[in-house]
Amino acid sequence: MVNDSSADNIRYDFDFQIALWGVLVEQSALFNFHSFLTVVLLVICTCTFLKMQFPAILEQKTGFRGFFWKAARIGSSDLGIISVVTLLNFSDM
Repeated sequence: MVNDSSADNIRYDFDFQIALWGVLVEQSALFNFHSFLTVVLLVICTCTFLKMQFPAILEQKTGFRGFFWKAARIGSSDLGIISVVTLLNFSDM
C-alpha cells in the first residue's frame, strides 16, 4: 500500500523523470529523440549483422520477422549513410 505522505514528496521534473504511480521512473527512448535514434540505429545494425551471419533467420518478409528483415535491408543498402549517422550520433554523446 502506498503511503500518501510519501506521494507529497515526489519531485515532478518532466525533463528527466516521469512520476508514475508515486514512483520516479526514467524516461523511455520514446520521449528522448537522441535515445530513440540510438535504439533505431542499434536495431538496424544488429539486424544487418544477423542477416550477414545467419541469412535464414531473416528470410520472411512479412509479419513480425518482416520488421527485422526491413531493418536489415535498410542497413545493407544504405550502409554508408547508416555508418555516418551512427558516428555522428555517438560522437554527440
